[in-house]
Amino acid sequence: MAQFFARAHRRYAHNLPIELQPAEMLADSAKAAGLLIEISQECARVSQLECETYKPGDIVTVTTPCGKSRTARVRWTRATIAGLRFEEALRLQELTDWLASRRLSSDGPELEYAS
Repeated sequence: MAQFFARAHRRYAHNLPIELQPAEMLADSAKAAGLLIEISQECARVSQLECETYKPGDIVTVTTPCGKSRTARVRWTRATIAGLRFEEALRLQELTDWLASRRLSSDGPELEYAS
């Protein structure tokens, strides 16, 4: 029997290059590139990562090309994808800004809702 879960926050498909850096590391060499592929006020999904670098429970800083950053905890990893949960949820205006940063950095299609 399939189970369906109601989500507390709407998730949005996204396509934004980001950098992940372990929170306790300050050196640029510790940064890893990734692609933010889904975001909500509380969580994000990142692809194109070297996931053996990150383990569930690790605290990382997520930084966008336009300088927006947020601390998050790695919830899960699978192949080159990781699920993150922000330590402090994004306010609605902050989420809007993150979503708009894609339009500022590319001429890609409009954002889509991910169910």
